[in-house]
This record gives sequence, structure tokens and C-alpha cells, in this order.
Amino acid sequence: MNDSPNPTTSTSSWFHVADSSAPLRLGEVRPLDPQEARHAVGARRLRDGDSIALFDGRGNVATARLMQRGEGAAIEAVHHQPPPTPRVVVASAIPKGDRASTLIDMATQLGMAAFVPLRCARSVVEMTDASRTRLERIAIESCKQSRRAWVPPVLDELSPVDAVRFALAAESAAILLDPAGPPLRTLASELSRARIALLIGPEGGFTDDERTAMIAAGAVTASIGDGILRIEAAAVVGLALVRSCSSAP
Repeated sequence: MNDSPNPTTSTSSWFHVADSSAPLRLGEVRPLDPQEARHAVGARRLRDGDSIALFDGRGNVATARLMQRGEGAAIEAVHHQPPPTPRVVVASAIPKGDRASTLIDMATQLGMAAFVPLRCARSVVEMTDASRTRLERIAIESCKQSRRAWVPPVLDELSPVDAVRFALAAESAAILLDPAGPPLRTLASELSRARIALLIGPEGGFTDDERTAMIAAGAVTASIGDGILRIEAAAVVGLALVRSCSSAP
């Protein structure tokens, strides 16, 4: 890996590489996805020779020079950006309409590690292949804007109790956001963990049976305020509080 210049802190436009399974290599000319190429020479008005950044969504970012009217880019340096810590997974019911897009966009900007859609008794929106593809694209666009090198995957739907088990199997603290719980900032043990899962219910809340099952499976409750927040607001506030509390001395 080359150490200069560092594209993670530059003002270069960021572009996602189409084949993230192929490593970014110093000296190669990497083809751009046609949609990314059109964006480079169209909306961004870039020309051959302009500096850009390529990222693969798995922490690798390259400084490159645009070539062939946006069809490719010559890589001049490659860097690896560590993932945000702690690793915070948002396991949430899916809000209606464009609010799901808002959730993914803002949570990605805050460094969400992954999104797990919850299938709850009171859910009104189900994940489809089309909506999943759209949310994945929004996560990529959000990474471009916020200079985040890790694209959070949109995982398969789980029931609330299965989401708790999934979190604990990954050695994550499973935190159930609940107005009746103690303030999130007081959960010192959970907030000191390297992996944290935030569990957020639908507009009508988790049912009593879901809540009881989640706690029995190992979730702890925590409050992020004295009001009832919309799903996407709870995700953003919860993430911001975890980041703030985890970075506090």
C-alpha cells in the first residue's frame, strides 16, 4: 500500500468500483461502472487527468486519475481505512416510504456497520428485492458523500428475538431501545463493547411478547430520550449517542 496522498482526507470525488471482489492495485487501470462514468463526466464535469478516489466498500480507497472519458481510472496510491469503532449494527423495523431511505442515508453517514430489517408483529413494510437493492445503492451514495470507506450491507430480515440471537452470536451487546429503559449513556458495560446492536421496533412498538422474548434472549433495554421517536430518528439518535458515549474519556 502506498502512503501518499491519502484519498480519505482529500476533496477528490469518490466513485464506487463495480467489482469489489477484485483488489485495488497500484498502477492498474480500473474500469468504472457505466453509471459511475456517466456521473463523472456528466454531473461532476470531470476530464481525463482529473484526480478522483475509488473505493470498494470494504475499507480500501485509491487515489486515481480519470482516463478514457470516464471509462477507466489509473490508480496511483491505495490506502486502507479501518472500520468505525465500535461496530454498530442497526436492527430495525422498516419505516414507510422515503423514510427508509433517510434511515439508511443518515445511519451510513454516522458509520453504521450493517442494517438488519426486522419482521415484527406490528410491521407495516416488508423488505423486497427491489427495496433492498435501492437501500444498498443509497448506502453507497451516502459513503461517497461522507467519505466512508465501508458500505454497510443490508442483511436478511429477522424476527426481533432472532436479531438478538444474531447479535449475541457475533459477541455484540444487544440494546433494545425502549423509553422505559435506563438512559443509554448509563450502560457502561454494553457501550464498552467492540460490537453493538441497536434494536428498534415499528411505529406501534414491539409487542409485549416480542419485548419479553428479546429480554429473555439477552437484550438489555435503554432509553434515548423521553419522547417516542420515529424509526429513522431513533436509529440516528441511537447511533450518535453510542458514538458519543463510546468516544468519551
